[in-house]
Amino acid sequence: MAVNNTSYNIKKFEVGNYDISESIAYMKYYESVLSPAIIFEVIIAENEGILSGSRGGGGLVGGEECLIDISTSSSGSDEQSQFKFLEKGKLYLRTIKNADPSSQNNVYTLIITTAGALINETSRCSMRYEGKISDIVSTIADNSFVNYGSGKSDFQVEETENTYSFIGNVRKPFHTITWLAKKSIPIDGGSKKNTDGSAGFFFYEDRDGYKFRSVDNLCNTKNLKDSIPTFTQSELSEPNKDTRNKILSASFDTNTDILENLRLGMFSNVNYFWNALDMTTQCLQYNLNDNYANQMKTLESTASPYTVPLGLEQSPSRIMFSILDTGSLEKTGYVENVIDLIPNQPKYQAQSIVRYNLIFSQTVTITVPINTLLRIGNVIECQFLQTGGDGTDKLRSGNYLIAEISHQFSDNAAYTGLKLIRDSYSEV
Repeated sequence: MAVNNTSYNIKKFEVGNYDISESIAYMKYYESVLSPAIIFEVIIAENEGILSGSRGGGGLVGGEECLIDISTSSSGSDEQSQFKFLEKGKLYLRTIKNADPSSQNNVYTLIITTAGALINETSRCSMRYEGKISDIVSTIADNSFVNYGSGKSDFQVEETENTYSFIGNVRKPFHTITWLAKKSIPIDGGSKKNTDGSAGFFFYEDRDGYKFRSVDNLCNTKNLKDSIPTFTQSELSEPNKDTRNKILSASFDTNTDILENLRLGMFSNVNYFWNALDMTTQCLQYNLNDNYANQMKTLESTASPYTVPLGLEQSPSRIMFSILDTGSLEKTGYVENVIDLIPNQPKYQAQSIVRYNLIFSQTVTITVPINTLLRIGNVIECQFLQTGGDGTDKLRSGNYLIAEISHQFSDNAAYTGLKLIRDSYSEV
């Protein structure tokens, strides 16, 4: 008997007073490491008068609570694989698009998001904050979108090594935490010598809750060797075999662009910083070769820096100017250990710019049978076919970080789309 790895069953899909599970024509679930909010996009085709309320229940206007339970071929008894959103206060109807309540055969789109995205719009960071950035992030979240009413959510915050002080300036929590992510370094991620080290965090939401994780530790595969799933591209059709981890299609969106990377200053850049504390200007040169592999945790542990022609990797290709706010928010107007503190801020800023550019230097989009075990931030191994020949493409195969996930349900079949990124090639 053939194994159907794309099957699914909508057990419950309630929006306000309505169960719309029988009226769903198409549904897409989306999450990204660049977004602090998950999203459902649901296309409804019905003639029962749900919008206008002629079916009873008052109709749909937006803001209704949503409860979702979908079983798939990848669902098991463990909670990690369950595709359920049954907590009260978790999901809400954000908006209704292309709606015509007077139509007999109405087709419209529902956009559903989490409570935190709505709470973020009514919350502001108006305090003076100081201390470890990870502690500040937890404080902001606890005072806004995490512990709000019945829509409480888990928040996994990775500890940072550096501290910071600033005034919230009435900015929204999501904006503030994303801004802090660029200034954060992980524990043991920053060296005191020159510009060695790595900085940069992601702030995002997946099905389990919110995450504040460093790029380095997401890419650290040292302790994941036995738990990294492998997905394989194959031209062979094997209807009686479990093909849950088969790559059905692959598109290499971006490979390393040497010219663009030179423009971004990824290999070497010069940073000028004006210090408001002592009215001086500093100059720092950052070189990728000083940091790669030894200081950064790359997806391929044996990776080496990209080959740059003409020896240009040592020549600064971008000049940046920034203003440091060191000391401008100190309570006494005096900064202790100023000699140790001042050099680190520009160093971390230079590190984060390069780290973000590096992790997105290679992107590939793949489609696999529905797999609700996967999360953004997971590392997977991909084995791609060699173009025009037999065997595996050893250069492009290897470990990738999941940057975006899209579960799509339609035509009695469900698939998972993955946007994968990585910072290094495999050794050939």
